[in-house]
Amino acid sequence: MKEKPDMQSISVNIAQTEDQVYALLDEVPEDDPEPLEHVEHLAAVLIKPFFENEKTTYGVLSSLQGKYIPVFYGTTRFLDTSLPGFDMAVPGILIEFIPGTNLSQIDPTRIGLDSVCSTAVDIVNAYSDLHILNRDVRLENWIVKPNGSEVVMIDFGHCRLRREDEDDQAWKRAKGSEDEEGCVGCVARNKFGWNYVRSLRFAVWEWEE
Repeated sequence: MKEKPDMQSISVNIAQTEDQVYALLDEVPEDDPEPLEHVEHLAAVLIKPFFENEKTTYGVLSSLQGKYIPVFYGTTRFLDTSLPGFDMAVPGILIEFIPGTNLSQIDPTRIGLDSVCSTAVDIVNAYSDLHILNRDVRLENWIVKPNGSEVVMIDFGHCRLRREDEDDQAWKRAKGSEDEEGCVGCVARNKFGWNYVRSLRFAVWEWEE
């Protein structure tokens, strides 16, 4: 019978990266009694960058909290069990609960469509003014409040800040390529018939290259 290795001897450090977790998992015997716990740790490591992105973005967007995005209350760590070499704590954020329906599921005849969609585009421009790039703008990430005229943006796990070495042209290319405004305006126009005109704020023209 193959002798089970002592998990304490596998690593005295906590695996912090995806590669480190996979390397540690390679040393775990096939008959290990706690395979799910190892998978849970891998999931925690994989989501950590999104947690950090969201936490950082809420800090930068503090001026928008409570009106255009939820209030950010802080962070937490969910503790379950412990395994040598693995950090089993799962990070989380604490934010304001926003009642309502996500924008992809609304009935456009029952809300103030122009007010909601115009505000959504304004929110994109507001966080863009604060040098945020969001790579996950979609209707599902907007909550229309029960009054049918207010909308709040959620989910900032795929955001990043403008880098210090990112000049104006590089930033415009990154923003233009993502087309965050169009991800709201164009989709709302196609789905609901909303009258949207693209602003071309981050368009890069040939003469600028």
